[in-house]
Amino acid sequence: MARCPFATWRPISGSCGPHLGGPFKIVHHTTEGSTAQGAMDAFQRNRSDPHFTVDATTIFQHVDTAEGARALRNDAGGVQTNRDSAVQIELVGFAHLPKDSRALTNVARLCRWIEEQHGIPRKWPSGRPLPAKNGKDPGGHNRDPAIWDSASGHFGHCHVPENSHWDPAYSAAEADFILAATFSEDGALVSPAPPPRPAARRASKSAAPTSTMPDHGVHAVGIHGYLNDLAVQTLEPPGMRVRSSGFSVSPKVSLDVVTPHANSCVAVFPTTIAPCARSAATTSASAPGTWPRHAAEP
Repeated sequence: MARCPFATWRPISGSCGPHLGGPFKIVHHTTEGSTAQGAMDAFQRNRSDPHFTVDATTIFQHVDTAEGARALRNDAGGVQTNRDSAVQIELVGFAHLPKDSRALTNVARLCRWIEEQHGIPRKWPSGRPLPAKNGKDPGGHNRDPAIWDSASGHFGHCHVPENSHWDPAYSAAEADFILAATFSEDGALVSPAPPPRPAARRASKSAAPTSTMPDHGVHAVGIHGYLNDLAVQTLEPPGMRVRSSGFSVSPKVSLDVVTPHANSCVAVFPTTIAPCARSAATTSASAPGTWPRHAAEP
């Protein structure tokens, strides 16, 4: 169990299961929004929780760092992402904008605790995250799967294989502060302060920053979002004989039994979903009125 003593415990969707490999690493995200509550509402809708959400005043912890979070894409056939011992932090803010210095300070303090808990060095194995270029994706991100899978240290979301987002887009000064900051035992910053944000331009009161990462809020939901991280256990009713049914997954996906919680939702699948089904039929004893359409007795 690894829960940060100075974080506020706020579970949302739960973990996606125990880590499956890789040295421990820290992954930095931006929420692409202005408030922690707005971010946590999105995590609940999309079941895309990180381990931590951090703003200028509070560090929220959603998942124990001994287990995988849910904020990364994880494609079949490649490396593990969420469950590759990746401790994920969502910083409240936008990739294309300078970060709040108070929030950066909280992130740095949290990183010192995670590093101590899991033996993570203060380095960027894939290089610093690249800052936005004209407010957009700068490109040129190092997503080398070999580095991701073998190196311990700090990574941006922009460095994770199988992912397309380019956050956190720290400036060089912000990225260096994250690694260099030191704190007293009571959490006070004792090293130089983070870089201040530039003065904001005049804008109408109704104007609010918006994300320049168009697909940031797009997440697969339900079973489609977690097929690569969670097990799908096929339960056959009495009398059912199945040659091949369920979901097709690659060898990289392991099976885990997820314990249900009280008052949890139940997914109900239509009868048309069985992507790998070749044939399925009931025994003659229970056949009347129960045979699936187009099914044949093997």
